[in-house]
Amino acid sequence: MEYKKDEVKNQLTLDQISEVVIDLGGSAPIWGNGLLMCETICHNIPGEGHGHKLYYYDNTKLFRCYTECNEIFDIFQLIEKAKKIQNNEDWSLPKCISYVCNKFNIQGYTEAVS
Repeated sequence: MEYKKDEVKNQLTLDQISEVVIDLGGSAPIWGNGLLMCETICHNIPGEGHGHKLYYYDNTKLFRCYTECNEIFDIFQLIEKAKKIQNNEDWSLPKCISYVCNKFNIQGYTEAVS
């Protein structure tokens, strides 16, 4: 089954984003006003980072790293980055989308992955 990336991403709640971050080895994010402050698991092994300087903005559904990588990316790219750093695994975008959809029982779409 194929999923449409942006539709899946836009369905995710802050609780679900937090759960994915924790599943990826990060500590529980710090909640702010419409944002999560997470460990920098985008370029560090969990626990070896520079604190909670990976911010997730619910209004844009994007993360921004305020340390070494200084990048902006979505939840699927975070999964790709974390899997590569932690396990030296190459996760494709469809695999990341499928992981999120299966985890939260998000129903599939018939449209191609975008």
